[in-house]
Amino acid sequence: MGYKVRLVFGRASGTIREAVTLDELPRFTVISGPNGSGKSNLLNAILDGSLSVDGLPVVNVGQPQQGVRMFRLAELVPLADGAQSPAAYRERYVQAFQQFDNYRRDIRQSYSRIPESEWAETLQHATVQNRWVSEAALQILLERSGHSILELELDDFREHHPLIDGVRDPFAISATEIFLSYHDRYNRNRFEQWRVEQGDQGLSPLTQDQFVANYGPAPWDLLDETLAFIGLGYKFVPPQGVEDSLSYVARLEHLDTGDVVLTDQLSSGEKTLLTVALTLFTGERLDRSIEMPQVLLLDEADASLHPMMIRSLLTVIVELFCDRYGVDVVLTTHSPTTVALAPESALFVMRRNDSPRLIKATRDEALASLIVGLPTLSVSTDNRRQVFVESEDDESCYQALYDLLRKKLGSPISLHFIASGRGGQGNSDAVLRLVAQLRASGNDRVSGLVDRDVRGGAPEGIHYCERRYAIENLILDPLGVGLHLMRRGMLSGADVGDDSLRHFQVGGASAQTIVDIVTQRVLGSSGPREPVDYVGGFSCQVSTAWLNRQGHALEAAIVAAFPGLNQEGRGLKRRLIESAYGDVPTCIPSDVVSLLEEVLVDA
Repeated sequence: MGYKVRLVFGRASGTIREAVTLDELPRFTVISGPNGSGKSNLLNAILDGSLSVDGLPVVNVGQPQQGVRMFRLAELVPLADGAQSPAAYRERYVQAFQQFDNYRRDIRQSYSRIPESEWAETLQHATVQNRWVSEAALQILLERSGHSILELELDDFREHHPLIDGVRDPFAISATEIFLSYHDRYNRNRFEQWRVEQGDQGLSPLTQDQFVANYGPAPWDLLDETLAFIGLGYKFVPPQGVEDSLSYVARLEHLDTGDVVLTDQLSSGEKTLLTVALTLFTGERLDRSIEMPQVLLLDEADASLHPMMIRSLLTVIVELFCDRYGVDVVLTTHSPTTVALAPESALFVMRRNDSPRLIKATRDEALASLIVGLPTLSVSTDNRRQVFVESEDDESCYQALYDLLRKKLGSPISLHFIASGRGGQGNSDAVLRLVAQLRASGNDRVSGLVDRDVRGGAPEGIHYCERRYAIENLILDPLGVGLHLMRRGMLSGADVGDDSLRHFQVGGASAQTIVDIVTQRVLGSSGPREPVDYVGGFSCQVSTAWLNRQGHALEAAIVAAFPGLNQEGRGLKRRLIESAYGDVPTCIPSDVVSLLEEVLVDA
């Protein structure tokens, strides 16, 4: 039957005036329902103890309960990363030791006639109770220092204390703090290694392997892996040459554009995902220093997330909070995507007037509760199809193209593109393998989209554009490249023989002129050509060599011909979709439409 949670009614709170449910809740509960049904009131009642979670003591009803943590809409964001200096951060360990040492001196005086070994346990209990360090962290500190709690010195705290001080809320730890602590400790150890090499005595620096065994790999590298896992397109800029007197703040570099931003410059959805990444990291790597809540309440924490981000959020909730730490999580939502992706066993619906207010629901019932007043809208999840693609870049590009063309395609089927691997681990073989395995197990709603390359055919469920070598040849069509260059100011109307021509006016004869100019700059001579149709109903003669050149080689040739595109790095295809096809969808090659139609027919 599994773990169950029981809500016990204690007193009225807001619109919650009686027991809300006859059902026991699972460890992870997703509550949907129309606006005004009382979902937020329910969470507030749990937070202030009016509704108690069975087994969790209620203290001071009406006040936030110990062990219960709540995040409302847009509150699940990273802790603001203020600039810090290594010297200021190091002072925290000094303060922690001073508090510990002052208490030790006081207790030593009070128990002066009692053997020290008899009050050592009292000291250990006080150290944990006062939250100078957690119990698990204290044990590690004692083991690594080789000292008893009666013998601990300041250097022991500096060298063996966890990367973060005290006992902390996993949602209130900043990347700046983690990075500075690791960077400072790493540099101190390297300096001691150098002193030993110079002949200094009495030092015991760690070897590189010992250091990694004690403190783990660099946290920025681990967090980069986590960011890749959850699909956030950034990596951290590691601290380098940080002086004691200078301030440092963690920054992020966009993988495609190279733009460097602070965490508070991210979008609301990106901030939520970064918080998820940091919490995942602290839960896995700093578990000796954090105190997880017993109950986590999330009021529409998914509101600013697109479907792929929602999937990442749900994965972390289930695998980290629920399964690993045994946290009871209640999430309210208005998102059909969340309802579609969450375990069906987690789904409940909140009702405004009926009794009981909170009831177990099927997926269709939970979806239906979100569209009250729209009875003709289908709520079946049968219309969703997953399409595996080779890489994360392919995922974002195909999804963007599909979103632009969805109305034209006119299909009730909804396509969602998923990379076959994260962090550069996906490829066409992975797509073929995933689709074959899933279809063999009875899931015929999945398909794959790969580059043509040199293949002469494809197994069931696998699709590719027969006319074009790879995704680069499909998206970086010479007309699309020309439009993008016009948007970027690298190609003008005068260049194509019409001073007044603007990018959004391109079509017919002007389109052919642009294709010819771009092809000449990139390939030198076009050679044989063939007709290519576009969504706007016109066609151009396009170089056969352009359509069939190896994809990465074609992209490199385009950037070499127009060096200004170097600024866009690996994000050229995605940027072109946004600037060219997003503004002038009539210039999207019809090959894109045909490919998506083929996938939809198979779906």
